[in-house]
Amino acid sequence: MANLKSKGKDSGRQRSGGKTKYYRKGKECTCDSKRTPATTEARDKALAKRTDAQRDNSDWFSAATLVESTAYRVLEDWNMWNDFARDLTVTGWNLCHMINGPYCDGSGVINFPAFVFSIGWLANSTYTLVKREGWTVTLEWTSTARQLRSGGRDRLMVGYFHAAHPDCPQFLEDTGARREDGKVTLTLPRHDAPEGDVLHVYPFFVRRNGTDFSRSLYFRVADGMDGEV
Repeated sequence: MANLKSKGKDSGRQRSGGKTKYYRKGKECTCDSKRTPATTEARDKALAKRTDAQRDNSDWFSAATLVESTAYRVLEDWNMWNDFARDLTVTGWNLCHMINGPYCDGSGVINFPAFVFSIGWLANSTYTLVKREGWTVTLEWTSTARQLRSGGRDRLMVGYFHAAHPDCPQFLEDTGARREDGKVTLTLPRHDAPEGDVLHVYPFFVRRNGTDFSRSLYFRVADGMDGEV
């Protein structure tokens, strides 16, 4: 049994059989011991032994994690995933990965209609028209009287991808539109996408106090599009 140097009255620790025993506030506690970090040589040998399936899975996981972590960064302080997962047995990050991970591969998102930017119980409006000229997109929607009474001031936010950049989610926080407006016209940054590149657009609503969100909806928006939803 190996003794670890005590850092205080209750912090003396002992390791044995993969378990660490320590004392906290006078009570004995036990946890799994942390593994010794592998050497670079050991890691290289382990990587060399991976099967093709293991390599593919690792590539998928890396790409999916990159897309999701980027989405988290662009969403900044909007915690819809954490709020939704608060009463579940998973974290907001794990929930996002469980929902969106299957729709990514090594290049980014491969199933745009299934991808989810925002999740929550707030009601969505019914979209009636999508129009695009160049990089300017117009969305129109209707809301029931009940929705207007309970959330006419809900803010509209939009997540989007350029088809040329499936690994780079974008987010437009300040659209200037509220649910009661019924219409918004947005000019989305081009971000080095080729002229006329398809846009994948995900509108959703958020309460003014930022506590409730709707699930994002999906629209594939091609240049010159002008039609009813």
